[in-house]
Amino acid sequence: MSSVPRGQPVISIRQTLIDVSVLLIRKPLVIFWSFVTGFLTGLTGQLLLGTGAAALQRYLIGGLRGEKGQGLRWDGVFTTTHLLLSLLFMGLSFLILLFFGGASFLVLDLLANTMITLIFLYSFVVARADLTVAQVLQQNAELIRKGDLWKQVALVFLWSYLQYLAGSQIPAPNITFNDMMNLNPDQAEELLRFFMSYALMMWVSYTVGSMVVASWYHQLTDPARQKDKIELKKEA
Repeated sequence: MSSVPRGQPVISIRQTLIDVSVLLIRKPLVIFWSFVTGFLTGLTGQLLLGTGAAALQRYLIGGLRGEKGQGLRWDGVFTTTHLLLSLLFMGLSFLILLFFGGASFLVLDLLANTMITLIFLYSFVVARADLTVAQVLQQNAELIRKGDLWKQVALVFLWSYLQYLAGSQIPAPNITFNDMMNLNPDQAEELLRFFMSYALMMWVSYTVGSMVVASWYHQLTDPARQKDKIELKKEA
């Protein structure tokens, strides 16, 4: 039996799939805006990761709430809090790569990726200028607990595994460090194909992941859904 109290919001896989479909209809420019925010993140060396992710997720959440307009809103996302969250993400990613990047056991790498994803699952979208990083992370943890902790952990772990499977299908270039100093045309083409394939995978992952996070956040915070749950609980 689930440990989640009756009437408390939980993450629904069925509703998530419905929300993703709705977003593709209501917000068809999500593909374009995910490219813009992803490019912004890459161009700044991930310094504006929090800003781009927050703008995209708020755009998607607005679509689920029925808000009109296809433009991205940048107000409230260029804050010190978002910048600090980006730096924290970069630091944790480096440590995970350092300690788990060459792990002999795949599960350790997947658990590390799952952990960092959960730390920032809702952090970017809830971040505000008047909140400290600690307060943002606390709100993120509260939302995760509110939405059935173990279901979200399991789904994020599964997502990490799917990303691993997708990445493993990209053939790595047979190029050494010394070759990088003097690439021939074939090696340059091979290296370009690798980076293009990897960038495409990361873009698809970022786009789909943002829609899923928007759906989960909407499921946990939408007043109408919470009202329906309370009324159902009273009738029971």
